[in-house]
Amino acid sequence: MPDGKSLLLDAHYQSGARTQRVVGAFELFRDGKRSPVSGTEELRDMVPLGYAGQTLAMASPESSAVPLWGVPFNPATGAVTGKKFVVIPRMGMASVAHNGTLAYVSPQESPGVVARIDRSGAEVAPVGSSHSQLVSASMSPDGSRLALVLGDNELWMDDLERGTLTRLDQAESIQGPEWTRDGRTIYSAESDGPEVRSIRADPGVEPETVLGGSDAAEESAYLAPDGNGLLMRKESFQLSEEQGLYWVPFESDGKLGERRLLLRGSSVAGRLAPGGRMLAYSRIVGDRRQAFLTTFPALDQTIQLSSTEGRLPQWGSDGKSVYYLSDGAMMQVD
Repeated sequence: MPDGKSLLLDAHYQSGARTQRVVGAFELFRDGKRSPVSGTEELRDMVPLGYAGQTLAMASPESSAVPLWGVPFNPATGAVTGKKFVVIPRMGMASVAHNGTLAYVSPQESPGVVARIDRSGAEVAPVGSSHSQLVSASMSPDGSRLALVLGDNELWMDDLERGTLTRLDQAESIQGPEWTRDGRTIYSAESDGPEVRSIRADPGVEPETVLGGSDAAEESAYLAPDGNGLLMRKESFQLSEEQGLYWVPFESDGKLGERRLLLRGSSVAGRLAPGGRMLAYSRIVGDRRQAFLTTFPALDQTIQLSSTEGRLPQWGSDGKSVYYLSDGAMMQVD
């Protein structure tokens, strides 16, 4: 806070040992003591971005295009003193200086497009048509369709041969998507529940929940290339022995079996190679994220792939190369 003595905390608490759901709260830390901020019932799902002119700047973290809200606030009493009001209808990231200067990122209004890029980084050709609010995309194994996440909460299929768009699913937030090798099914992790869903790439077929409720809380899932299981990453705001990367095989009836902890830690993320004998993963070492390669499922031989930074490791389709991001560049290791 501007007085140089107080901290406004965006605190998080577990609401229960079984549900492990995170509940937000605001507190003032002053003179070695924490005290709750009163009048914040309508602000539970927001994060503070700064304070100036007796006003807190706040926004929801759920999307890249949200309103910036102003909230009258008295730091002396630690209380909200009025109704929230809109400062900017739509914005991305923002920061507020103590002198009242606001710096923010305006949402990109131009549509996004999926493109093929050659090894020099030059665009070869667009894939399909452009889409507004394009968040992520995944191509089917035969290259004929794209699974698209639009606006964080809608899953669409773009048929590149027919030039048609079909909406497959809608949820509060969609992560992924991941195709099965036969191109018939898409897996995605959705926070509306939360749950992991199996979605047939056919219009009119209802999505099926394969993991739901508290079991899927704070998790993301990636399908193994041969479709025989999921790599699941469990993380939360609170440090826990349960955080880490898990392997969950599919049983003969198509349901998920018992999960096995592969690597412990909140920062671990990985992908299995085609054939399933190697695991490429990244984790924080010191102050940087690095990429590694290890045998699967034994995990008995491990080598470090990156030297400066290694994020989001991915396998080439032939399983002979690993690609990862490092300091703004894409790297390849045979």
